[in-house]
Amino acid sequence: MSRVLVFICRFVGNLEAKILWLKNYERVQEIQQQIFWRPITEVEPRAFIPEVALTNNVTVRYRSLTQQSERCSGANETKI
Repeated sequence: MSRVLVFICRFVGNLEAKILWLKNYERVQEIQQQIFWRPITEVEPRAFIPEVALTNNVTVRYRSLTQQSERCSGANETKI
């Protein structure tokens, strides 16, 4: 009986930790969506931008953290 009680206490503790992690992760996503990334030309007008970059797109949009983590972990594998 005591082993079952210990198991349940550990399980509840792990579950609470996972819920806290998820809450923090959702908060980070919310903050990231609110961030406005200014183009490099506004941040540093004298910055050197190669012609290749100018022809494609001057304003570089940053990927969200979740997209980068999926790409790095291989969860979102897309072939180019």
